[in-house]
Amino acid sequence: MLRIQVNELFTLSRRLAGNRTIVDMLQDREVYIGRFKVRRLMKELELTSMQPGSHTYKATTVERPDIPNRLKRKFDVGTPNSVWCSDIP
Repeated sequence: MLRIQVNELFTLSRRLAGNRTIVDMLQDREVYIGRFKVRRLMKELELTSMQPGSHTYKATTVERPDIPNRLKRKFDVGTPNSVWCSDIP
């Protein structure tokens, strides 16, 4: 019964949930079990959490010619709300 539930929850999580997450999901279903038992069951069922890697941003090598640089790095302005800046085009 526990193996079926662990396998089902693991599949529902798109193979992302680890033993702690599955314990929390089981507690939502009012099934109380320790994380080490869940870890053992996952090992028996050969379920391995597939966490996504960290995201890295590509460094630009050239400035975008289609977006003009109007401030020319002069960020001191005379009045509030006269200039707005963003690093997201």
